[in-house]
Amino acid sequence: MNLDRSGDDQVLACGTPVGSLLALVADRAARRPDADSSTLARHVSGCAGCQRRLRELASGWEPVRREAAGEVAVPPNLVEEALRGLATVRQRETSVEVVEAGGSIRVSRGALVLLVRQEVADFAAGTSTVGRPTVRVSADGVTVEVAARYGVRVPLAADALRRHLVASLDEHFGTAAPAVRVLVTDVLEP
Repeated sequence: MNLDRSGDDQVLACGTPVGSLLALVADRAARRPDADSSTLARHVSGCAGCQRRLRELASGWEPVRREAAGEVAVPPNLVEEALRGLATVRQRETSVEVVEAGGSIRVSRGALVLLVRQEVADFAAGTSTVGRPTVRVSADGVTVEVAARYGVRVPLAADALRRHLVASLDEHFGTAAPAVRVLVTDVLEP
């Protein structure tokens, strides 16, 4: 169990940190079988000062145990509210709608991210100028963050990648293609 050990700076006369005693109380409350077999537990069994402080800590821990043992009432509309919240998030999710003569197709944010990543990988394979991208899609368009290889003229590489992505997205989405922004955020070793 991971506990706040702020009491570790308080030390009993025998040298035992109070935070360690609190951890022992919490471990016993959690019914960890190894709590009573530890070196600390063996020390506490023979130390009057530790036993006294352990009792104090245990009595303070008792309300925590009672609360933990109680049942939590689940709000009656919890599932419905969670699903309604999820639907709201999904409605706000950025997507691209491609309208053609036969109808329209809506491309999700996730699919757009995958497409852009693949296009960056294709570009990088042909030029060896940029590394793996981070792609973010928002209402303003697609932002691609990449690392340029050392020695590459960064403005030229970023512009070439942007033009490649714009051409690819125009090919896939026509006039519905999102705007593209390329940011070079790091430099890779040659």
